Amino acid sequence: MADKPLPSFNGLLNKFKHKTPPPATTTATPVASTANATIRPKSSLARVAKPVPVIATARKVSKKKPISPTDLPQLPLLLEPGLVCVFIGFNPGIQSSLQGHFYAHRSNLFWKMIYESGCVNEPVTYHDDQSMIKRYRYGFHDLVLRSTRSMDELGRVEMLDNVPRLERTLQTYTPAIVCFVGKGIWEKIYKYKTGRILPKDGFAWGLQKNIDFTFVTKDRSTKLFVMPSTSGLAAGMSREHKLALWKELASIITEEREAQKE
Repeated sequence: MADKPLPSFNGLLNKFKHKTPPPATTTATPVASTANATIRPKSSLARVAKPVPVIATARKVSKKKPISPTDLPQLPLLLEPGLVCVFIGFNPGIQSSLQGHFYAHRSNLFWKMIYESGCVNEPVTYHDDQSMIKRYRYGFHDLVLRSTRSMDELGRVEMLDNVPRLERTLQTYTPAIVCFVGKGIWEKIYKYKTGRILPKDGFAWGLQKNIDFTFVTKDRSTKLFVMPSTSGLAAGMSREHKLALWKELASIITEEREAQKE
């Protein structure tokens, strides 16, 4: 049997040479969203993160400021000495303030009633309110001067506090007749003057005769007439009943005109 050849010197060195281990193979946990986000183009990411603001244009179109009653001017003071009758309303509505005339809303019956009752002898509209002083000796004023969308926006305390202001104004001009266009106005006057609530059984529409206080004039020479509100929102009384009260007022106005001629 032949002897094995002796290993060479290089062979011995290779036997003890350090061998680099093969790279370890790791199994990555599949995360779909992370992988997709890594390879997604930057332009695609921008489109997803910044959606197009669809409603931005609509907001720019409708920037009209809503009308606020506090921004509206007061109605002119349509009073002067020696008037036959002054009509007192609650306060100006939005349309009245916008137009600058009393009882300007299209649903208000004031201008129809004043003509149909015979208080004036020709059809009139709210555009005629300023000329009524010279033509018929009629004036106009309100319990509260600020405008609101409806009478319900007036506070009870606010209306009550305006009674002395209204009386002082009327005392300056001393009209022959004061017509309150709304029972609520008379209720606040009664409350201010007597400290009591107006009794239901003791109230009657029209000329106020049996009252235990004075208003405007101490000698009671100014006649006080209470009329239902002519607002289109006031539907508690029939049109026929309202017109009958207006005709009663027209009769009192005629008597006053005749008395002033004497």
